[in-house]
Amino acid sequence: MYDEERSDTLNISDVEEWKLYKYRPLLRFFNFLLFREYTKKLQRLRKADRLLEVEAEIREKENLRQQNLRELELRMNAMLGRPGSSPFNNNPKEKIGLNARLDLCESKMKEMQLTLEKIHILVREVAATMGGNVTQETLPPTPPGRKSSFSSNYRRHHFLRNQHVSEESDVDE
Repeated sequence: MYDEERSDTLNISDVEEWKLYKYRPLLRFFNFLLFREYTKKLQRLRKADRLLEVEAEIREKENLRQQNLRELELRMNAMLGRPGSSPFNNNPKEKIGLNARLDLCESKMKEMQLTLEKIHILVREVAATMGGNVTQETLPPTPPGRKSSFSSNYRRHHFLRNQHVSEESDVDE
Protein backbone atom coordinates (compact mmCIF):
# COMPACT_ATOMS: atom_id res chain seq x y z
CA MET A 1 0.00 0.00 0.00
CA TYR A 2 2.81 2.35 0.80
CA ASP A 3 4.44 1.70 -2.54
CA GLU A 4 1.31 2.64 -4.41
CA GLU A 5 1.11 6.08 -2.78
CA ARG A 6 4.67 7.07 -3.46
CA SER A 7 4.93 9.85 -5.98
CA ASP A 8 8.10 8.56 -7.62
CA THR A 9 6.43 5.32 -8.51
CA LEU A 10 3.55 7.12 -10.17
CA ASN A 11 3.79 6.88 -13.92
CA ILE A 12 3.16 10.11 -15.79
CA SER A 13 1.26 8.33 -18.46
CA ASP A 14 -1.28 7.31 -15.88
CA VAL A 15 -2.19 10.95 -15.17
CA GLU A 16 -5.16 12.01 -17.09
CA GLU A 17 -4.55 14.49 -19.82
CA TRP A 18 -7.32 16.85 -18.82
CA LYS A 19 -5.60 17.36 -15.42
CA LEU A 20 -2.37 18.25 -17.20
CA TYR A 21 -4.11 20.81 -19.38
CA LYS A 22 -5.96 22.17 -16.40
CA TYR A 23 -2.88 22.67 -14.20
CA ARG A 24 -0.29 23.41 -16.90
CA PRO A 25 -0.39 27.26 -16.48
CA LEU A 26 -0.18 26.88 -12.72
CA LEU A 27 2.77 24.49 -13.04
CA ARG A 28 4.51 26.85 -15.46
CA PHE A 29 3.98 29.77 -13.09
CA PHE A 30 5.27 27.69 -10.16
CA ASN A 31 8.32 26.66 -12.20
CA PHE A 32 8.87 30.30 -13.17
CA LEU A 33 8.76 31.38 -9.50
CA LEU A 34 11.19 28.62 -8.55
CA PHE A 35 13.47 29.65 -11.40
CA ARG A 36 13.42 33.31 -10.27
CA GLU A 37 14.10 32.35 -6.67
CA TYR A 38 17.01 30.12 -7.61
CA THR A 39 18.48 32.74 -9.95
CA LYS A 40 18.34 35.33 -7.14
CA LYS A 41 20.04 32.91 -4.77
CA LEU A 42 22.64 32.12 -7.40
CA GLN A 43 23.30 35.82 -8.02
CA ARG A 44 23.66 36.43 -4.28
CA LEU A 45 26.05 33.52 -4.05
CA ARG A 46 27.97 34.77 -7.07
CA LYS A 47 28.20 38.24 -5.55
CA ALA A 48 29.42 36.77 -2.28
CA ASP A 49 31.86 34.61 -4.18
CA ARG A 50 33.05 37.62 -6.19
CA LEU A 51 33.40 39.61 -3.00
CA LEU A 52 35.47 36.85 -1.47
CA GLU A 53 37.62 36.72 -4.59
CA VAL A 54 38.03 40.49 -4.60
CA GLU A 55 38.89 40.53 -0.90
CA ALA A 56 41.44 37.77 -1.43
CA GLU A 57 42.92 39.69 -4.36
CA ILE A 58 43.07 42.88 -2.29
CA ARG A 59 44.80 41.03 0.56
CA GLU A 60 47.25 39.50 -1.90
CA LYS A 61 48.04 42.89 -3.44
CA GLU A 62 48.42 44.46 0.01
CA ASN A 63 50.84 41.70 1.04
CA LEU A 64 52.77 42.19 -2.20
CA ARG A 65 52.86 45.97 -1.61
CA GLN A 66 54.11 45.46 1.97
CA GLN A 67 56.78 43.07 0.71
CA ASN A 68 57.89 45.56 -1.96
CA LEU A 69 58.05 48.32 0.67
CA ARG A 70 60.21 46.13 2.93
CA GLU A 71 62.53 45.32 0.01
CA LEU A 72 62.73 48.99 -0.90
CA GLU A 73 63.52 49.91 2.70
CA LEU A 74 66.28 47.30 2.80
CA ARG A 75 67.72 48.63 -0.47
CA MET A 76 67.59 52.21 0.80
CA ASN A 77 69.35 51.22 4.02
CA ALA A 78 71.95 49.34 2.01
CA MET A 79 72.55 52.33 -0.28
CA LEU A 80 72.34 55.12 2.28
CA GLY A 81 73.50 53.31 5.38
CA ARG A 82 71.84 53.20 8.72
CA PRO A 83 71.53 56.35 10.80
CA GLY A 84 74.60 56.99 12.89
CA SER A 85 76.37 59.68 14.83
CA SER A 86 78.55 62.24 13.10
CA PRO A 87 81.61 64.01 14.52
CA PHE A 88 80.46 67.21 12.79
CA ASN A 89 77.03 67.22 14.44
CA ASN A 90 76.51 69.54 17.41
CA ASN A 91 74.68 66.81 19.31
CA PRO A 92 76.90 63.69 19.23
CA LYS A 93 74.13 61.48 20.68
CA GLU A 94 71.77 62.27 17.79
CA LYS A 95 71.81 59.69 15.01
CA ILE A 96 71.37 61.05 11.51
CA GLY A 97 71.22 59.46 8.08
CA LEU A 98 73.99 59.30 5.54
CA ASN A 99 72.64 62.20 3.46
CA ALA A 100 72.60 64.51 6.47
CA ARG A 101 76.10 63.35 7.46
CA LEU A 102 77.36 64.05 3.95
CA ASP A 103 75.76 67.51 4.04
CA LEU A 104 77.45 68.23 7.37
CA CYS A 105 80.78 67.03 6.00
CA GLU A 106 80.43 69.20 2.89
CA SER A 107 79.55 72.26 4.97
CA LYS A 108 82.62 71.68 7.17
CA MET A 109 84.76 71.31 4.03
CA LYS A 110 83.44 74.64 2.74
CA GLU A 111 84.17 76.26 6.10
CA MET A 112 87.71 74.87 5.99
CA GLN A 113 88.19 76.19 2.44
CA LEU A 114 87.02 79.65 3.52
CA THR A 115 89.39 79.54 6.51
CA LEU A 116 92.24 78.48 4.24
CA GLU A 117 91.49 81.34 1.85
CA LYS A 118 91.49 83.79 4.77
CA ILE A 119 94.87 82.44 5.87
CA HIS A 120 96.22 82.90 2.32
CA ILE A 121 94.98 86.49 2.29
CA LEU A 122 96.53 87.19 5.69
CA VAL A 123 99.85 85.77 4.48
CA ARG A 124 99.71 88.07 1.46
CA GLU A 125 98.90 91.08 3.63
CA VAL A 126 101.74 90.27 6.02
CA ALA A 127 104.12 89.93 3.08
CA ALA A 128 102.87 93.24 1.64
CA THR A 129 103.28 95.10 4.96
CA MET A 130 106.79 93.79 5.40
CA GLY A 131 107.64 95.54 2.19
CA GLY A 132 108.48 92.60 0.05
CA ASN A 133 107.06 91.89 -3.33
CA VAL A 134 104.26 89.39 -3.07
CA THR A 135 104.93 86.73 -5.62
CA GLN A 136 103.74 83.24 -6.07
CA GLU A 137 107.02 81.94 -4.61
CA THR A 138 106.40 83.58 -1.23
CA LEU A 139 102.83 82.27 -1.00
CA PRO A 140 101.83 78.80 0.07
CA PRO A 141 101.05 76.47 -2.82
CA THR A 142 97.57 76.64 -4.28
CA PRO A 143 95.43 73.57 -3.70
CA PRO A 144 95.12 71.19 -6.64
CA GLY A 145 92.22 71.91 -8.95
CA ARG A 146 92.15 75.63 -8.16
CA LYS A 147 93.45 78.35 -10.44
CA SER A 148 96.08 80.66 -9.16
CA SER A 149 94.27 83.97 -9.35
CA PHE A 150 96.23 85.93 -6.78
CA SER A 151 95.57 89.41 -8.05
CA SER A 152 91.80 89.17 -8.57
CA ASN A 153 91.13 87.41 -5.26
CA TYR A 154 93.47 89.72 -3.40
CA ARG A 155 91.91 92.86 -4.86
CA ARG A 156 88.38 91.67 -4.24
CA HIS A 157 89.11 90.65 -0.66
CA HIS A 158 91.12 93.78 -0.02
CA PHE A 159 88.24 95.91 -1.32
CA LEU A 160 85.73 94.02 0.84
CA ARG A 161 88.03 94.21 3.87
CA ASN A 162 88.54 97.95 3.45
CA GLN A 163 84.81 98.41 3.07
CA HIS A 164 84.20 96.36 6.23
CA VAL A 165 86.83 98.34 8.15
CA SER A 166 85.31 101.65 7.03
CA GLU A 167 81.86 100.46 8.17
CA GLU A 168 83.29 99.59 11.58
CA SER A 169 84.95 102.99 11.86
CA ASP A 170 81.65 104.69 11.05
CA VAL A 171 80.00 102.77 13.85
CA ASP A 172 82.75 103.69 16.33
CA GLU A 173 82.41 107.41 15.65
